[in-house]
Amino acid sequence: SGCAHLIDVNMPAVEEIGKGTFSNCYSLTSISLPVATSIGDCAFQYCGALTSVSLPAANSIGDCAFGGCDALASISLPAATSIGSGAFWGCGALTSVSLPAATSFGSGAFQGCKTLTSVSMPVATTIKSGAFSDCSYLCDIYVGDQPAQCDNPFSKVTYATATLHVPT
Repeated sequence: SGCAHLIDVNMPAVEEIGKGTFSNCYSLTSISLPVATSIGDCAFQYCGALTSVSLPAANSIGDCAFGGCDALASISLPAATSIGSGAFWGCGALTSVSLPAATSFGSGAFQGCKTLTSVSMPVATTIKSGAFSDCSYLCDIYVGDQPAQCDNPFSKVTYATATLHVPT
């Protein structure tokens, strides 16, 4: 935490990233941790230079794990089953999210992702209040064939032509 000159993280044998482990590492630009199964609360919070995340084995993303990562433009989390509250809040450069195995989205999970235009969640089962609030340009929302229990997850989604894609 707080390593101002850390640029890259590539540790193939890590199973869990603890709470706040890489928070405030302002120069960190990329993460590649193929074996990590759990990302703790605030693990990468305020890593302002972080542009991409690839965590294919992460099953759980903690609260505020990537919150405040302004430059985060892409995420690859195909095995994530639980996305914590505020996990990606304020990721201003994020344009699309595809989380094929995500089953739970916490409150404000993607809140304030101002450039987010597309969300794909094929097997989402629970989407908490405000999960995608303040995503001003969200226009395509893809929800899979399983019903999702929602509690106003898209508040303040104001794009005039937003489309919710749900299979027949």
